[in-house]
Amino acid sequence: MIIFNILAILVNLINSYVVARFARKMFATTLAGSFLFSCMAIGIIIDSSFDIGMMGSMIFWGIVLFIAVLILVLANPLRYFIAYGFFFLLLITALLPFDLPELIKDSSIIALLLILAPVVPIIIFRQNIKLITIGLSSGGSLGFGLISLINLLAKPSEGILLMYALLYVASIIFGIYFQFKMYNQYFDKLEDSNMSS
Repeated sequence: MIIFNILAILVNLINSYVVARFARKMFATTLAGSFLFSCMAIGIIIDSSFDIGMMGSMIFWGIVLFIAVLILVLANPLRYFIAYGFFFLLLITALLPFDLPELIKDSSIIALLLILAPVVPIIIFRQNIKLITIGLSSGGSLGFGLISLINLLAKPSEGILLMYALLYVASIIFGIYFQFKMYNQYFDKLEDSNMSS
């Protein structure tokens, strides 16, 4: 089980770096690969926790490969849907500490707002949706990697869900911030040092 957790940590952290570094130049390929690696990491975590045989399921891998090919072929038009999916996941994650199923059960308006709310940042930031999608993807992988690391090092406690939600949201915010404010500063220096050596 420890080996699976370490593998999940490594897959997520490497995935986060690769997306942050290469997705600007190879958007479709990087996002499709990122999706595959993310699913592999999630499958490893679920299998090691619940022993349901997800990693050996042909149905699971069939769906994953189908979606990865769709991302590869249709990445540019799908980036809005990819961004929507990440914003929706971010919203749900942020609301995890609250009794979300109870809120939705009590009000269909809240359920509708949850579905429509992720459209707002897409409309506002549509000019930069590619960088946002890259930041969401790399930040999400970073968040899952850090959560996996905490799972490995610490015993679950009552407040752990809130901490996971906050950590995931912070990782995504950092991923987007990195693409807009730190990418050129960090990777241009890296490329300059590689060319000079």
